[in-house]
Amino acid sequence: MLSITKKVKVSLAVLTAVCVIYLFTSGFAPYKENRHSKRSHDHNENERILTDTLLSIERQGKFPDDNPCPYLGVRKPITDSKYPNEYDGITCKPHRPHVKDCELAYEIYGSANDLKPEQCTEIKYEDLCTFRANESAGNYNLECDWSVCFPRTPYIGEMNSTYGRIVSWIYAPSDGTIEEIIQHSIQNGFNFVFFKCGSLRQVLSLPRTLKLSSTRKKARKINVNIILIDSISRPHFYRSMPQTIEALRHVVYNESLLATVLDFELLQSVSQHTMDNCRPLYSGVTSGVYKEFSSKWRKSIESLGIPVLFGEYKKSGYQTLFQEEGCWFDHWGLMLTDVERYPTPRRREGFAKRWQELQKRWEDYYIDDFGLTHFTCEVVKKYSQTNDLDIPDQVCFNGDFISTYYLKYHLDYLRSIRDYQDSLPLLHYLHLVTGHTSSGTRIRNDDEGLANYVTQLARDPNTLSIFLSDHGHTRTRFGRTVEGRFELSDPLMFAILPENIAKILGKNKVRSLVENQRRLFTTLDIHRMLMALNNPVKMSSEDYKVNGILSVLPSNRTCKNLPLTPLTRCKCEGNNSGGYGSCLRLRGLETKNNLEKQTEERLEITMDLLVESVLPNMVEVFQVLIETPLLPDETIASAQLVKFDRHTLYNRYQHCVDDGVDIRLCTCVTKYNDDSPITSDRLRSLATRKGFGAETEVTTLDKDKECLLLLSRKQNFSISYE
Repeated sequence: MLSITKKVKVSLAVLTAVCVIYLFTSGFAPYKENRHSKRSHDHNENERILTDTLLSIERQGKFPDDNPCPYLGVRKPITDSKYPNEYDGITCKPHRPHVKDCELAYEIYGSANDLKPEQCTEIKYEDLCTFRANESAGNYNLECDWSVCFPRTPYIGEMNSTYGRIVSWIYAPSDGTIEEIIQHSIQNGFNFVFFKCGSLRQVLSLPRTLKLSSTRKKARKINVNIILIDSISRPHFYRSMPQTIEALRHVVYNESLLATVLDFELLQSVSQHTMDNCRPLYSGVTSGVYKEFSSKWRKSIESLGIPVLFGEYKKSGYQTLFQEEGCWFDHWGLMLTDVERYPTPRRREGFAKRWQELQKRWEDYYIDDFGLTHFTCEVVKKYSQTNDLDIPDQVCFNGDFISTYYLKYHLDYLRSIRDYQDSLPLLHYLHLVTGHTSSGTRIRNDDEGLANYVTQLARDPNTLSIFLSDHGHTRTRFGRTVEGRFELSDPLMFAILPENIAKILGKNKVRSLVENQRRLFTTLDIHRMLMALNNPVKMSSEDYKVNGILSVLPSNRTCKNLPLTPLTRCKCEGNNSGGYGSCLRLRGLETKNNLEKQTEERLEITMDLLVESVLPNMVEVFQVLIETPLLPDETIASAQLVKFDRHTLYNRYQHCVDDGVDIRLCTCVTKYNDDSPITSDRLRSLATRKGFGAETEVTTLDKDKECLLLLSRKQNFSISYE
């Protein structure tokens, strides 16, 4: 039995053959240049691709204050402008929110300048166990100090390969037991174990195999890193993540860093749902939403296509890492389970059955390492949950926010790849759900961790990092406003592009990436880029349909050219016109010249409808022909408008008629830009005036908001509804 007051060491031999073991150490390790690598610092400014001229970097001046609208840019505004990009000659121009909308967001969320760094409220304890490299012996020592637990006794828990979760904790483990559990976990593909004593819970990341190249050929391949932040819009990221934004701007303006940040302003959501945006990213497929299999559970029509992207990189000689902040047995499902809704098992047999099903499925996903994905289940368990999609306000483990664990895991992976020249390049994907809440504020928990992460990635010359979101918030207070609904389809995308990667891509491809910061595109175009990076034929193409944003996208591209779902709002300014155009609602005043003509089965009625005009002291006259059956008949409509003709002049309305509206049905005035929204009282007044002399009765259908009204009018023995 281990003493709980002394340090112990467990020696682990290094695995050899085709793989090597790499080591995790605590904290964010700063980047250190490999002594065997060629120093990029020897290149002078004239040889660099990422120049201020190409990137349109203004070094004079300062960033505008976020008052009240946040400045959306990692580069200072161009001369004589308050925006980072010009859009002359480009059809799609980014939507700019009204000051009043920014003031409401400020009222709800506060200013980014005023936000203090978020910290976990729970205690952070020193690590119970850490690995230390023993270079002389060629192995690693595990050093454990149990004094933090005193007077309690520690437990160790490992993931069970049959049930996919911890099913038992071993009390007061001996040296041999710890070594046996660690070796057993590594063999079963679980790269972590848990320790606990009292309320203290910790995870220990284990040494993992690093895949090496079987040849000595030095291909210029790059590490690809994709971070998807669920449910946060581009404006909300800027207003909520001051440390991360500062870190991104620091990369742009720190001349000692051989890297830059690209801010893609016009990434457009395909849909309001995560899976519809991720499917094109993974597979290049834009169809296949949900199909109901029963009233309770549902399954995707087709796979999200993770094997398409990861299979391409495996074939290209990559090692692959997929991490997701989620639990495999949560009933909402994961990206890894194609967001398949499945009831959470209640008994061990159910866990075993579902786990084995998923293991079989994942065999074809080309994923070498699931990172800390399955560690999520144990973290959310402490909150009596199987997911952290909405609650709690803080998801912490040993005093650190959960996201920092996934980020650290990836940084350690990259550091190990740098240490071994023969290691294969890495494709990494991470899906974070901190922003998936109804508050809109929990995303701040990730700010400090992401800022540190950005700083480290900017110093890695061989890694191209892409940060993006799927869509904005759906259920926040601001999300229920008109501007909030717009933000729902306004995701973010940043790319950290090192100079070394720029040289590998070449000047033309880098110019395309820079130009596409102000072009409209979706995750489908990102997929095409990712699928082309290791394909020389696709890389040589200048067709965006072949390599996505690695070629210049059309300047006249609009949302009509994109595979968007019907309810998705377009990011382009002016594309989404309001519900109230220039043509006014026609209000009937009276009828005249009523004539009836009876046929064998129907009654034909002609009449003149006198309608209110927008012009003073005038009425508009419409002649209509209406047919009704002589006797009630369920197979025939009770009344049909057969024909109408407008007797009053309507050419006078050519200057103000709305697109898509028949001018014969329009009475209008030019609609000026009025910043004042129509009040609910005014709308009610417009809707409830008399129609053809009959009073309008109003029934409120939604008692809370009083926005949905049923209007009824009685005329003799008939009644009409709106």
